[in-house]
Amino acid sequence: MVPQSVELGRLPNSDLYRDATRFGTVDLLNGVRVFRFDAPLLFANIDLFKKRAQKLASEAGQYPTIIRALVVDGSGIICIDCMGVNTLKEFSLEMAQRNVIVYLASFKAPVREMCQSVGFDKKVLRFYPSVHDAIHCALSEASMEGDLLGDKAATEEISHM
Repeated sequence: MVPQSVELGRLPNSDLYRDATRFGTVDLLNGVRVFRFDAPLLFANIDLFKKRAQKLASEAGQYPTIIRALVVDGSGIICIDCMGVNTLKEFSLEMAQRNVIVYLASFKAPVREMCQSVGFDKKVLRFYPSVHDAIHCALSEASMEGDLLGDKAATEEISHM
């Protein structure tokens, strides 16, 4: 069975993020993509994870813009091995070289604990409790750098939720 992955979008007027292909009325933020991988992040499928995440990070979607933030929704990753942790770290560093910051959201406690047990760098792997929190952080960091992602109304709406 091939692991599934999807792009998530925000349901209008909420802080909920759902499959963009199943829910036709989701909002995609300018410069931000949300990626969910629905499988354990183990040796057998790390290449698939990287390939799909990199593809999404390079697509502009409905906006003619450069992607600056990729939120990885880890709610579908139920376990991880050392190769998976290393892949997250390498992927985050590769994306940083392309000026894309990776935010890790909604990862289960055992997965976060595995990352901590192998000594990950907190500057490289940044965990957030929810997708919404990660996006809020991405938008805040971008506005501090003068690189406002998305349109002003969407940014303000998300900031007030």
